[in-house]
Amino acid sequence: MNQSVYETPKSKLIAKGLVVVGLKHRSWATFLVIIAIAFYSSIYVTVPQFADVFTQFGSGLPVMTVLFVWLSPVCIWFAIASLAPLLIWVGGFIGNSFSLFMYKLSKYNLAVSFMFFVSSMVSLYLPIFAVG
Repeated sequence: MNQSVYETPKSKLIAKGLVVVGLKHRSWATFLVIIAIAFYSSIYVTVPQFADVFTQFGSGLPVMTVLFVWLSPVCIWFAIASLAPLLIWVGGFIGNSFSLFMYKLSKYNLAVSFMFFVSSMVSLYLPIFAVG
């Protein structure tokens, strides 16, 4: 037992909902948001360029590529929605449970944006290998 007599054990703080999201978690959430926005904006920029190249060759595009060409303008709205976890900086005024939720949301947002980015890049390379 390394706890002082005057310290409250962490488990009691968590049970009372008094866990404070510190600067480390807020900074990490901001970093994750920046990466997610970079993924979404790269999809928004690169997918139409690839589509123009493939249409100039006169080749048909696979269904997955056509889907991402159609979804690429929506990615800018996903990037704007990705800014929501930045509300973690004002979470202390709203509540600590809100800050914890925003921190978790930033991690899930990064995972979704990464999966979306990888699948869009795969769909862009499908016509090159004549798959589909």
